[in-house]
Amino acid sequence: ADWQDWEACSASCMGGQTWRARSVKTEANDCGQPAIGLSMEHRPCNVNVPCVASVDCLFDEWSDWSTCTSRCAGLSRRHRNIKQHGKGSGVFCNGPMEQNRHCQVDSGIQDWLEPTMYLDLTTLSQEQSPSGLGGLDSSGALMRFQRVACQSGRGETCK
Repeated sequence: ADWQDWEACSASCMGGQTWRARSVKTEANDCGQPAIGLSMEHRPCNVNVPCVASVDCLFDEWSDWSTCTSRCAGLSRRHRNIKQHGKGSGVFCNGPMEQNRHCQVDSGIQDWLEPTMYLDLTTLSQEQSPSGLGGLDSSGALMRFQRVACQSGRGETCK
């Protein structure tokens, strides 16, 4: 007899089985030849059908850089989130979620008006001051000078 139609696949994705059948239309009598061949066939189905639609990863935009953690030799950070995770055969997320960079608020020479940038010049004499660093000028007037290294306010000295 003719084969029946293929049955529905046993799985909608990632592989299943389907089958079809046939039956003997007329059985052979004692003198005849019996039917030869299979009465049922099986085959795989939906093998390459993914169960999850393929979706590529998408990152959100980077956040703004954070403020510097220190006035001298600090660190600034920014981050991003995953907007959409990769699924199925899609591209999965690859890349950093956070970035760091070195930062420095001060240039190493601080503001002239910042009082902590000056040595106590009330006790400084010409003998205590090596040439070119300040002290008394040629007229005997007290001079102020600035430190090159800055401080962060937490006792850290810029390098």
